[in-house]
Amino acid sequence: LRPDHIFIEPGSPLKARLVDFGNSVHGSQSASIQSFSSLFAAPELLRGETATNACDVYSLGLLLQAIVQIPLLKKPLDRQSKYGDFGQKSREVHPRLQTLIGSMAQEHPNRRPALNDVRIVFDSVCEEINGIPGSFLDRLRQADEQHSSAEVLFWANRIEQHGLWSLSPGLQVRATEVALAGNDLEFTQRLLQSCFQPASQANFTIDDLRRLFLVLAQFLDHVPPDANTWPNYATHFRFALERWPEVETFWICRIRASQEQEHEPLVRQALERHPASAVLHYFLAQVHARKMDLEALLATGTMAVNRGYREAKFSRGLLRLAKHFQDSDRTTELQMHLKRFDPRTAEECWELSQFAREEQDLPRELQYLERGMENLGPGPPFKWQDEMKERFAGLLLQQQKYEELVRRLSPSSGVSKLNQHLAAAMIELSQGDRSATMLESARSLLEKESSENAPAMVFKRLFQCLKLLGRNTEARAALQRGLRQHPNDPGLIELANRT
Repeated sequence: LRPDHIFIEPGSPLKARLVDFGNSVHGSQSASIQSFSSLFAAPELLRGETATNACDVYSLGLLLQAIVQIPLLKKPLDRQSKYGDFGQKSREVHPRLQTLIGSMAQEHPNRRPALNDVRIVFDSVCEEINGIPGSFLDRLRQADEQHSSAEVLFWANRIEQHGLWSLSPGLQVRATEVALAGNDLEFTQRLLQSCFQPASQANFTIDDLRRLFLVLAQFLDHVPPDANTWPNYATHFRFALERWPEVETFWICRIRASQEQEHEPLVRQALERHPASAVLHYFLAQVHARKMDLEALLATGTMAVNRGYREAKFSRGLLRLAKHFQDSDRTTELQMHLKRFDPRTAEECWELSQFAREEQDLPRELQYLERGMENLGPGPPFKWQDEMKERFAGLLLQQQKYEELVRRLSPSSGVSKLNQHLAAAMIELSQGDRSATMLESARSLLEKESSENAPAMVFKRLFQCLKLLGRNTEARAALQRGLRQHPNDPGLIELANRT
């Protein structure tokens, strides 16, 4: 890369075109190049090594040095050569540009910046010097038009770092929408905080503000329930409601951000404007619950469910109330709703499995538990996760699905019944071939569970396991430990008499 190979095409904007690719290497290929200009060639080419992108970075660094006429490099341009008067003398050079050119001309290829990083520094320096929307914002617009979320977030981060959002508030709102859609909550929060600065809000159009409040409402739905975030945005949602009272979402957010004593009047005002809202009827049901008005809670809550409010735990609570008041119509209605409910999370599967258990519908309960186990993710456990595992293991054991139990579940510290069920399945599976490995695994589990407060069944299974392993002395000792803790247990007494 040297000045001879760059043609400038007049116009607005100016265009630079590269020519003479006869000796080039394409893409990620690397090869030795025999013919080059020693003045602009990278040191590794002079040594006969292979050409890489780092060679272009080096040549571009020398080319920039020629343009701005700064003596930064160890190999200054020969003033007697045809490039001696190239560039503009005595031009003031931005300090970051000087640093960049010096790094591009490093002797070792690995110490030079990547071409993309060179472009980013150039763009940011241009933004800083010109103070007008430049390539950062242009590239963000292009990425958004091409529906490339990753590129939108990349350029949005660059714009944020250089404090250029004031140049395009509409793009800032769009970047916030994309960040939230990509579940980048940390970046979304930073963008929202920037948007809600008083100086920023003055630059937004009415449409920008409306979209911004909708993004904020969606973002707050992702905030953990115990986070003290909602009250911080109460003022914003008051403002949103004054402008757009016809938007149901803003009423919902205003209620969630308000004090408890404000809930009932706000909910009733909102229902006057949005009488079909499922969420607002749910809020009114919560008001009745705090007042302990259970009949009103049942009536309003059922209305919320019928209008599309979906929360398995809430519906189960209503069903219990309907049964308590012997309201057969609502009981049937809520039962049908729960049977049609399509669970999306492990917690919802657990709630529905409990409903099926109350209805004594064992196949449906097992189906929900199986789906709940599939939905368990790597994140933090929900409240009833251990109970769900124990119940699932117990049902598999009850139905003699020993292989499935051992395959799908693993021992867990602190989940005693699960470990006991696993050990029982392992013992049953080992009966046919007396697998010592599986029996040893079962013994290890049961030994850990045979504490002072362990149930009698643990000692019965440990005795059985040790007998199958042929360790009769240890089996008798385990039985004695069990009898000391449960002297009146008929199963242990029977084993002792037989032994």
